Order: sequence, then C-alpha cells, then structure tokens
Amino acid sequence: MLFCGTLNYKPNEEALSFFCRQIFPFIRRKIPDATLTIIGRGITDEVEKLKLLSGINVIGYVDDTKPFYDHAKLSVVPLLNGGGTRVKILESMIYKTSVVSTAIGAEGLDVIDGVHIAIADKPEEFANRCVELLLDSEKCMRIAMNGHALIKEKYGIDKFVASMDKFFDAYQKEYASARS
Repeated sequence: MLFCGTLNYKPNEEALSFFCRQIFPFIRRKIPDATLTIIGRGITDEVEKLKLLSGINVIGYVDDTKPFYDHAKLSVVPLLNGGGTRVKILESMIYKTSVVSTAIGAEGLDVIDGVHIAIADKPEEFANRCVELLLDSEKCMRIAMNGHALIKEKYGIDKFVASMDKFFDAYQKEYASARS
C-alpha cells in the first residue's frame, strides 16, 4: 500500500497516524506481510515515529512517484479533515492504482464507491476494504481501470483546458463590463 502527500500538512499527518495506529493493525491480522510505504515532502517527528511500527516504510521526498505507484497494489487516503484538491486520488487513478479513501478524502470528486474507488470511514471497515482489494486482484484491477477511465473522461487535459477557457471567457466578459 502507498500513501503519497505533503507530510507536514496537518490533515495528512493526522490521516497517517489514524491509518497506522487504528487501521493497519486490522490489515496485518489478516495479511501479516502487508506493508505501507509513505512518500512525500516534509517528514515531521510524528510521521518519522511511524516507521518504528512493523510494516511501515517512511521514505519521504522522491523525485518520481511513478515507481512507487507501479509497485503499490493500492493507495490509501484516510483523511479525517482538510480541504483542497484531491491530488492523491487523482494521481493514483492516473497511475492505475486502486484507492481506498474516507468519504472526506474523496469529497468533491465524481467517484462511485465500489466502481472507481473504495470508501470507508470506520477503522475496521477501512481495513476490510483494503484487505478485500489486496486479496482480490481482479476486483482491485477493475477499480483501478475504472478510476483511470474516469480521470480520462472527467479530469483529462482536454476537460481542464475547456474549463479554463470557460473561466477566462467569463472573466474577460466581467472585466469588459466593469470597464464600460
């Protein structure tokens, strides 16, 4: 499993602590050799301590995340709070990596639980969703491919350019009317 994010961002730090201390033990009971790799800039003391837990690998900043996504069977996004873009999920889907997230972690994305992503909020439920995907390669791959297709359909570069064109057209009209 993989967690990728800015590690000194408080919601990510809290999410990692929540996952490693409350969810990961459930997973290890069912899959004793399961591991979590943590990548991202800004390792805090709290995140550093997590590598003392069995099966947790804290790497920190990497120049290229792709090899980590290629190696991971799934990405975890156990956010409990926080806002902003859901880059962790979008990046996972770009790299065809299944995602297990809390509802808050997937907030604002046009995803369907069980189709593009697995969503769970309670520790044991989150762990069970991870275990299910780790043990069922076919289901894990199906969710990964559905997520990737969603990215191309809804969040691809063509969609981004079109939405930015719309934004700038509206801005120019508003600017022009304000000047008249």
